[in-house]
Amino acid sequence: MDLTDYEWLVGDDGRRALEEALPLETQESLLPLTARLRKEHSAHRAHLLIEQLTQRRRARQKFERAGEMYFTPVALEQATDEIVARYKASRFPPRVAVADFCCGIGGDALGLALACDEVRGFDRNPVHALFAAVNVGVYLEQAGLPRARFRATTAEMAACDGR
Repeated sequence: MDLTDYEWLVGDDGRRALEEALPLETQESLLPLTARLRKEHSAHRAHLLIEQLTQRRRARQKFERAGEMYFTPVALEQATDEIVARYKASRFPPRVAVADFCCGIGGDALGLALACDEVRGFDRNPVHALFAAVNVGVYLEQAGLPRARFRATTAEMAACDGR
């Protein structure tokens, strides 16, 4: 899997493209918006932008800061919502380091990152690991805390190499 377009999406240019598309998204139907974005971006990047606008709208039910986060359709369905993640994290003792294996887009990890000293997230899907890092960073930045670390790898490999 080539991460280049996903890295673009979470970078400054992708964020800017999402911001420019957002006001129009409420005024345009999906077809004209898609056509406009395909004139400005590659077909894959236009698809990623439309997908994020759609997923962010759906994610508002789960995440207070959904408008700043990144999702895939399957990962959003599987993600622990913010309220449950915070509750689950509150059950950990304070000032511990934790690992979130199979972290997806970071639902549980964001609660853990706010409650624990250190969180390391691992997911086999490199897009999910990338999105988890950005998504958790949104919450940590608001709280003035350092970023958590995420890596694309299998849970087995993460447990074996100790990173």
